[in-house]
Amino acid sequence: MSSATTFYDLKAPLPGADKTYDFKDLKGKVVLIVNTASKCGFTKQYDGLEALYRKYKGKGFELLGFPCNQFGGQEPGTDEDVASFCTLNHGVSFPLMKKVRILPDTAVYKPFALLTAGSSHLYQSDVNGDSTNEVFQYLKTKQPGIFGTTMIKWSVTVIRLEKCMHRAELIERIPIPHRNFTKFLVDGEGNVVARYSSTTTPESIDKDIAKLIEGSALSPREPQDE
Repeated sequence: MSSATTFYDLKAPLPGADKTYDFKDLKGKVVLIVNTASKCGFTKQYDGLEALYRKYKGKGFELLGFPCNQFGGQEPGTDEDVASFCTLNHGVSFPLMKKVRILPDTAVYKPFALLTAGSSHLYQSDVNGDSTNEVFQYLKTKQPGIFGTTMIKWSVTVIRLEKCMHRAELIERIPIPHRNFTKFLVDGEGNVVARYSSTTTPESIDKDIAKLIEGSALSPREPQDE
């Protein structure tokens, strides 16, 4: 559980030694927070996110990216690698936080796991689990996903095997939802007002950002499949 009482109590480490992003500097601004990755099926969303940032950054809007490697190892580089990739390939100019590492490299989930019937493997991301980044602890508590879950999910194809006459026989492929590029929208008073799944494009969030900048409230909405 996050120790922060309000959104503005939060802080996040920035790339470089002893650098911190203090959320108190976001007071009065509409903020979009996204956990990102450079080798994800949704990486192209960097373009849309940067477009939102350039459109609204002078109008009381901020966008923060949190690179995350532990959804399938989709952000394996250093902070410098991440910044270089984002700048050269997507022209990213919005702030990117330091990549928080929770699990050792050997614990990163492989794209395909072979499971015997009844067995399971779970590797938590730095946006999930007991060691969750404080920012995401706060955001997920304020805006749970569908059925009230605070998990940000991820997707691989899990292959279930059944032993048959001393050999493993493939009987089922089980898809599990993925969740890099989950997005949280915060209004100018620090309220976490919306949560969007990774399949929600930045372009479709534009109208919600515009409403909040104008001082209007968002209409009630059902939690998305997170």
